[in-house]
Amino acid sequence: MGDGLELDELALDDCEVTAVGCEPLARAFAGRRLARLSLRANNIGDEGCIALAGCGERLDLSAAGVGPRGLAALARQPLVALELFNSPSLGSSVGDWCAAMSPSEWPQLRHLDMSCCGLGNDGFRILCKRLLDDTAVLPKLEVLCLGGNDVDDSDEADSHDLVDRLSAARGLRVIWRNG
Repeated sequence: MGDGLELDELALDDCEVTAVGCEPLARAFAGRRLARLSLRANNIGDEGCIALAGCGERLDLSAAGVGPRGLAALARQPLVALELFNSPSLGSSVGDWCAAMSPSEWPQLRHLDMSCCGLGNDGFRILCKRLLDDTAVLPKLEVLCLGGNDVDDSDEADSHDLVDRLSAARGLRVIWRNG
């Protein structure tokens, strides 16, 4: 970033950054990655997410309008932690992006927060079963946050069983209940 101070972390939470503002930010970080970059509560959408995908090891893009295209761009990056809290467009497309997950994507990801992404019962099960059935996908994942995804109690025993099996099979901490 020029001759000034070297940044290791940058938080621009709720600063009204848009996709247009992400382009110069990405250029400023060209060739280097921050340890942590947060743009929580900014309306950057998929375009801003794509621009910034390679700018940090730990990204917080919660409530930033990230959708399936942004998620695909993030999947190609060597991220360690990714927070996508309150990204409801991911819930409506969970079947598509979950089926497309590849073992070559996110090989270093240890923490994934997809709380309040509108997964619902079906999306919750799709994601958990995908991770249970293919341990080569997200192989280093240690923490998966899925709270606030409108998983109802109609199949609570099945949901508990699925989470227990996923946790045991992968040594994964799954946070999914809100109480």
